[in-house]
Amino acid sequence: MDHRRRNRRRNHSRSGVPSHPLQHSKPWSLLSGLYSFMIMSSLLALIYLMLEYHCKTCTTKCDLTNITRNIDDISKNLSMMKDSYYDLEKKIFKFSQELPKIEGQIDILEAIANTVENKDLGWNAKIFTLPTVEISSNNRLDDNACNFTARQIRNGLKPIANQE
Repeated sequence: MDHRRRNRRRNHSRSGVPSHPLQHSKPWSLLSGLYSFMIMSSLLALIYLMLEYHCKTCTTKCDLTNITRNIDDISKNLSMMKDSYYDLEKKIFKFSQELPKIEGQIDILEAIANTVENKDLGWNAKIFTLPTVEISSNNRLDDNACNFTARQIRNGLKPIANQE
């Protein structure tokens, strides 16, 4: 049996029939070469135009530098908002601690105002008038009245007396 298998392999591989049929090319002509050149050049032009259109649409849609810049701006704004939020939180916390003190002071002021209104301890403009002060403009200052020496400045700014 082994011998038959070997013979089959040999016979099959030794046969003179080619496994692929041979193709003979047509003779080259100028017209067929020109047609081939036109087809290839039109395909290349079409591919070039499609790539150019694709690149234009991609650059307008996906400009990575602008996207990166916008993301950086957004992250900066978010960090500023975060810092502002923490500052606001601290101020609200301080205010909430001071609020009972302020309420206590307001209660004290209201109590004082009520006692002043109920009793005659406060100043009443209808009963008590302000004193009037008379200023006479008859006394005219001399030119030397505003001249001070260094000694007078040390002693309390007394003007120089008239030396007439």
